[in-house]
Amino acid sequence: MKTTAKICQYRSAAFVLLAGVMSGCATMSGLPSSGGAEYQRGWLKASDTQGYEFKPCHATEWQAVSRTPWGLNRLFDARLTSDLRPVYVEWLARPSQDGVNVSELRYMSTHPTSCENSLPDVDMRVRGTSPDWVLELTETDIVVHLYESLRSVKFPIAQPMRSGNTWIWDAEIELNSGRTHRLNLEIKPEACVDDENNWFGLTAYAQFDRQSLMGCAKRGDLERLYLNQSYRLSDDITTRDIQVNLSVDGQFEMTEDYLNDQPVTKSAGSWKMMSGGRVIVSVDSPEEGGRQDTLFFRHMGDGVLQLQGFHPSYGHNGLVLYPAGDALPWRAGSRLPVP
Repeated sequence: MKTTAKICQYRSAAFVLLAGVMSGCATMSGLPSSGGAEYQRGWLKASDTQGYEFKPCHATEWQAVSRTPWGLNRLFDARLTSDLRPVYVEWLARPSQDGVNVSELRYMSTHPTSCENSLPDVDMRVRGTSPDWVLELTETDIVVHLYESLRSVKFPIAQPMRSGNTWIWDAEIELNSGRTHRLNLEIKPEACVDDENNWFGLTAYAQFDRQSLMGCAKRGDLERLYLNQSYRLSDDITTRDIQVNLSVDGQFEMTEDYLNDQPVTKSAGSWKMMSGGRVIVSVDSPEEGGRQDTLFFRHMGDGVLQLQGFHPSYGHNGLVLYPAGDALPWRAGSRLPVP
C-alpha cells in the first residue's frame, strides 16, 4: 500500500465536510464527539429500500445504519455506486434500537479481503511516501522503517500526550555507537487518501531526527474487536450453566454450575488473542479438585467462541459460548493508548 500526501485541512468545519467529500477527503474535526462509541469494522452496502446497511466482519446478518454524520453519505455513495459491491469500513458507532448510529468514519476500502487484514499486535500503523516509510506503534515499541535508506529504528514506547484533538508521542534512543535518534509523532483527526484510493480518517506527522514525514494512519490489533467481556452457554442448555469473563488486561474467569446442588466450580487464569480468530486460555488457578489447563477457542462468527479439539469435561468441540456482555474495550483505563 502506497500512501500519497493527499491531506485535507480546512478552517471552517461546515465547509470542510462538504468540500472534503467532494474532493475525496474530509476532516473529522467537525464531527460529533465519539465518547462512549464502539470501534467497529465490517461491510457497508446500500439498502434495498433506503439508506445503508452494515455487517460486522465475521457476522452473518446485516444491520440498518440509522445515522451518519452530515456529509459522509456523499462519500459513501461515491464508493458504493461504482459496481454496487459492499465497501469495507472502520468507524466509531453506537448501537441503537433503530440500527447503527455512526459518529466517526476512520477507514474505507474497496479491497475484498479487508476483513482478513487485522494487523495483530500493532496498535497503530502509519504509511506514507516521499519517502516510502512505515511506522508501527505497539504496546512496547514504536518502530520506524525508512525503506529508501534501508533503515529501521525501534524506540521504546512513550506515554502519549494530548493537545486538543492531536495525539503526541516523543521518543528518544541512544545506540551503542553513541548516536542518538529522536522521534516526534503527531496523529490528528484529518483525513487522507492513499494511492490505492483507501480513505483514512487519521493523518500522522512525524519528525524523525531532521527528516519530516507525513502519512495516513489507522488502528490495528483489530481481531480483539470480535471479543466480548462475558460469555455463557446457549439458553437451550438447561443441565448446566457456564459463565466466562474476559478482562481487558488479559485476565480470565470461569464459573461452572451443573445444577445438581453441588458447589459452583470457579477457575481463573489469563487469555491471549492469536491470529485467525483464535483465543488461547491458560487456567492457572483452579479450585481444589481442578487442574491447570490450556483451552483453545476459535471465533465462529456472530460473537460465538467454540472450544477446539477434545476435552475430558466437554467432549470434542463440545463447549460453545455465546456473548452475554458488552464488547471488550481496547485497553484498561479511561484513556486509550491510540486515537
